[in-house]
Amino acid sequence: EEALLSGSADAGLLTPHTGFPTQRNGIKKIWYRGKFGQNTTGLPLPLGAIAVRRDLSPDVKMKLNAVLSNGIRYALQHPEAPMEFVGRYAQATDPDVCRSHINLYVNEFSVDLGEKGRLAVDTLFQKSKEAGYFPQITEPVFTDQ
Repeated sequence: EEALLSGSADAGLLTPHTGFPTQRNGIKKIWYRGKFGQNTTGLPLPLGAIAVRRDLSPDVKMKLNAVLSNGIRYALQHPEAPMEFVGRYAQATDPDVCRSHINLYVNEFSVDLGEKGRLAVDTLFQKSKEAGYFPQITEPVFTDQ
């Protein structure tokens, strides 16, 4: 929000952590991803992504993927483990709100998107292209492609 208000960014993705300040202070909402997801496609809404440079070796990409997947699996097996970290940095301090935010990202889709999750990502890119938000994605999106 600060980057938008200061003029150092032309656009941004605002999350629940910012309180969705659109339409105030001169910030104009151009797209609301929450209404796009399951209402539009019937698929899960991709909430985030781990990005890795394309020029890294496939081995490095796979090792990074394994480390992140293992961390998510650990958090699934030990649900209180991420609470201290999230509580330290979250704007919301209510434990139920923190747990809800953790559950958005620490779930089985985060370990393995599976066919439905991959279709959701591909559909998001396609719908975004059709709406004129992004150009066609021509390079592989997933590390194992």
